[in-house]
Amino acid sequence: MTKQREHNAALEMRKDGKPLGEISKTLGISKGTASLWCNDIKLSPEQITLNRKNAQPRELRLKNLKIGRSVHAKNIQTSHAWNLSLLESILRETPSRMKHPKSKRDTINRYSIKRRLELKRKCVEYKGGSCKCGYNKCLSAMEFHHRNQNEKDFPVSLMMRASIPWEKIREELDKCDLVCANCHREKHEEILAEKYKIKNGCVA
Repeated sequence: MTKQREHNAALEMRKDGKPLGEISKTLGISKGTASLWCNDIKLSPEQITLNRKNAQPRELRLKNLKIGRSVHAKNIQTSHAWNLSLLESILRETPSRMKHPKSKRDTINRYSIKRRLELKRKCVEYKGGSCKCGYNKCLSAMEFHHRNQNEKDFPVSLMMRASIPWEKIREELDKCDLVCANCHREKHEEILAEKYKIKNGCVA
């Protein structure tokens, strides 16, 4: 069934007073999609009362919710077994599931910083290792300037933070020049000067 047919079928079912849960289950769409499609259709008081009478008892809904959560947890255990031991250790040692203990945070932060620095060094070496002006002292001061801003998909700095494959990062690096921070600002100053008629940081 095409999207348009699903949309029309959802509208017809909603006009007949069907609840969103039944519409989503029948058409195989999410409840949020069903709600979005049927947002403009208001049910009559009689239809609302009938839906409430036909709704599952609260105890049965809670039971189904617990079953669904247990199945979901089992699927996670099967597909992500490599990460399950780490997750279990964090949940055991952490009073709150919203944050890691300080020792674990420090370990994770050290690992993240090390990984980003190694990836940054790899990117800089791939682009030649130094700016055209000759600067190559500080790794943090080396940046990547897109030669054509219209071809820019993502900032390289953001790609290095995320778990992006090296092949994708390399494709983006091929669109860039390796520059130091000062030369990068000068290049963007030239772009602004051309676009907004700015000279020496002042609007002409």
